[in-house]
Amino acid sequence: MRTDVLKRNIIQLFNDSEIHGYDIGKKLADKSEEIELSRLYRVLNDMARDGFLIGRWEKSDRGPRKKLYSLDKKGRDVKEKLLLEAIETVHDHYDKYLMGLPREHSVFEILVDKIMKNITGSPNIVYITPFFASIHNRMITTIIEHLPESNIYLVMPRHEEISLKTPNLVQMEGFYTDIPLKENFCDLVFIVGVPPENMLDNAILEWKRSQKEEGKIAIVTPSILLEKISDPMPIGKFIEHKEHTATKRFEFPSLEEFETKLKTEFDSFTKYKIIHLTSYIVQ
Repeated sequence: MRTDVLKRNIIQLFNDSEIHGYDIGKKLADKSEEIELSRLYRVLNDMARDGFLIGRWEKSDRGPRKKLYSLDKKGRDVKEKLLLEAIETVHDHYDKYLMGLPREHSVFEILVDKIMKNITGSPNIVYITPFFASIHNRMITTIIEHLPESNIYLVMPRHEEISLKTPNLVQMEGFYTDIPLKENFCDLVFIVGVPPENMLDNAILEWKRSQKEEGKIAIVTPSILLEKISDPMPIGKFIEHKEHTATKRFEFPSLEEFETKLKTEFDSFTKYKIIHLTSYIVQ
């Protein structure tokens, strides 16, 4: 076994507790990874020297003293990185699963059916997202399939090259609080995610500014961004929590704060939950 692979496997053995060097060898052997103790101890010493592990000697009433190991900061960082890589793989497979579902079970069809209800003709739609991924490609494609004459304005904080090419899609730079379109222009303001707490008031003002008098605002967000987390978490929620915590750059409003704000600012408020997503339609 290559030394870099061995080091990675050792790091994955740790939780928050300390482990004896000999027990590390036993745990590896339980995973059918037989390592000579002399090599294992050399690698453990190297990892302690390089800041991946902390080693300390423990006195014993019977026999020689033993060395205990725990993760140091570099080791914790590697373990977190490995976890996030595994989550990314699961998420990629889940996205492909969702996009491969037949029309009658498609999450995108369900969402677009609800959101686009009573919108006809060639509406102006602004689609605001912090980033672009394959699921956004599918969502916009589904909107166009429902209303081929739609004019869609894709707004993101910075320009990204996207694979979706269609004549009725215009890409623009902006954000929740900065929609580069004139007042009373949009039949639908489609928001992906939730604005940071300190942007919420200004974001809602900007959505209302862009919205036609009879237009809609739809917000589709991972439910985890608004929910309170309590232990023990189901596996799906654990994965989502880990993923969003790792990329979290802002504080988001609480569920109660967000929904109270929407109910205060708009006359009509409808909420739907579909798998791990929560959607709101307000007017």
